[in-house]
Amino acid sequence: MGLSGVLHGMLAAGAIGLWQERRPEAAALAILLAAKLTYEALVGPVPGSEATAGGAVVTEAHLYGAIGGLLAALGIRVLRMTSL
Repeated sequence: MGLSGVLHGMLAAGAIGLWQERRPEAAALAILLAAKLTYEALVGPVPGSEATAGGAVVTEAHLYGAIGGLLAALGIRVLRMTSL
């Protein structure tokens, strides 16, 4: 428990990385992540996730983690573009 926000951030950053490489998996990963975050925002935790985690799931951590991963990946991209 407690690392799911980081995991969602890594997924978001991975989607950006795949998109930069023009990989077709980027769209699938981004769509699936957006769908999961939307589901959690509207309905709550994915069924079975609290039982699997052994406690309450803080869905806001998933959203904030994904936003953080997205911003970090875009920031790295900007830094790489400016250092060329």
